[in-house]
Amino acid sequence: PYAETVAAARRALLSARADAEAQETTHVATKAEEVGRTSGDAAWRAQRGELGANDAAKQKALDCSETGLEQAD
Repeated sequence: PYAETVAAARRALLSARADAEAQETTHVATKAEEVGRTSGDAAWRAQRGELGANDAAKQKALDCSETGLEQAD
């Protein structure tokens, strides 16, 4: 009946969501993702905590402020 169809569809949706979430939580950050935001005013980014997660990432974001990550070593 209808209830079983809806339940099966919901199980499939929840299973797909769980798979997607598992994939997202096991993602390993790329080098570019480890660096904070490189565009915009440095003071504005620092105030909002957008420079990076650690000191090295913050420094890299500041170093690449003018050129962006594409020009980074």
